[in-house]
Amino acid sequence: MSSLEQKEMSSFNIRSLSKKDLTQIMAVERSAWEPEWQASKDKFAARIKTFPKGAIGIFSKGQLAGVTTSMMFDFDIKELPGFQKPWEEITGDGYINTHNPKGNALYIVSVAVHEDFQGQGLGTELVVAQKDLARRKKLDFVVLGARMPGFREYLTKKYPSQLPIGKELRREAKIYLFSKRDDGKPLDPEIRFYHSYCDFEIGKLIEDFGPDEASCNFGVLVFWNLQGQYP
Repeated sequence: MSSLEQKEMSSFNIRSLSKKDLTQIMAVERSAWEPEWQASKDKFAARIKTFPKGAIGIFSKGQLAGVTTSMMFDFDIKELPGFQKPWEEITGDGYINTHNPKGNALYIVSVAVHEDFQGQGLGTELVVAQKDLARRKKLDFVVLGARMPGFREYLTKKYPSQLPIGKELRREAKIYLFSKRDDGKPLDPEIRFYHSYCDFEIGKLIEDFGPDEASCNFGVLVFWNLQGQYP
C-alpha cells in the first residue's frame, strides 16, 4: 500500500505508516501487549525504513487504532514438514534485516490493536491489508507465526499436579493445536482468529518459537497460499 493509497471502512481508514507515526505506534504496542512482548521504537523504525510498504496502520479520526508490519522472505512449501525456525531467526529479532526484496512470500511480523478499539474487527482488516499487499506484489504466500496463548491453561486443567515435559508436552501441543470447539472452530483463540477469520491454513507446530509462558514457548506457522492465482 503506497502512502497515497487508502482504504476507507466506516469511520476508519488504512494507510502506510512513516517514522512520523512512531509515537502513536508505540502507544498501540504498549496498549496491546504485555511488556515482554512489546517491540521497541528502534525495531519499528527499522521495519519502516527497510520495508515501508509492509508498515500499515488503521486510524480513527486521526488516532492510530492498530498496526501491522511485514517483510519478504523465501518460503518453500515442500520444506514445511521440517520447518522449525523461531520468530527471532526469521525476522532478525524484529529488526527485519533478514528482509529479502526478491522473496516469494510475505511474512507478517506483527499485528496489534489498541485496547480501546479491540473487538471491532480491526485485526482482521490489518491482515487483509497485508494479503492485499501480497497480491499486488504477486507473491506466492503470506506467512506468520501464531501463538497458542490458551495452551498452558489447557494443560493446567488437564494436569493439575504437574505439567508434562518432553515428548508428552509435544504430543499435548499437537492435540491442543487441532482441538475444536462445539462450532468446529479451533479451541485456541489466536489460532481460531487466523484460521477461521483470516483463512490461514495451519502449517507447522514450532518448538521454542519464542519465550512465551502462555504458549509454553510453542508457536504455529500458518500460511495463506496464493500459488496459481495469477494469470
